[in-house]
Amino acid sequence: GELRCLLLLALGEHEEALDMAEWVVTFGASTLSPKRERFYACIIEQLQLALDDTRNADDYAWVQRQLYGDSIYQAACEHIAGRQKFYDLLPIDSNYQCFQAHRQLLKAYEKLQAAKQLADNAE
Repeated sequence: GELRCLLLLALGEHEEALDMAEWVVTFGASTLSPKRERFYACIIEQLQLALDDTRNADDYAWVQRQLYGDSIYQAACEHIAGRQKFYDLLPIDSNYQCFQAHRQLLKAYEKLQAAKQLADNAE
């Protein structure tokens, strides 16, 4: 849900992104860090304001900055405007440098395969 929400924001599909952000907060809250949970709560509020023709989002900016903090508020604004994408997700390269635990599992797997190969050759 989280990746889908971020993709919808990147595409400018705000109504669908709002639905997914609400889904993430409702059903995925147990997997979110407090920082990410605040980010999605801020996204929800900002999208609700952006989609409501009767309210001006700027009128609520001060309150949102106080509630979520400047960095989260600004990140949410940038995502909704399409200037920033994929909040706090690490870029992934072919060596999985950002995933230390995953890399350790891959090394263990390679050792296991090498041991199997040695055992097969010894027979």
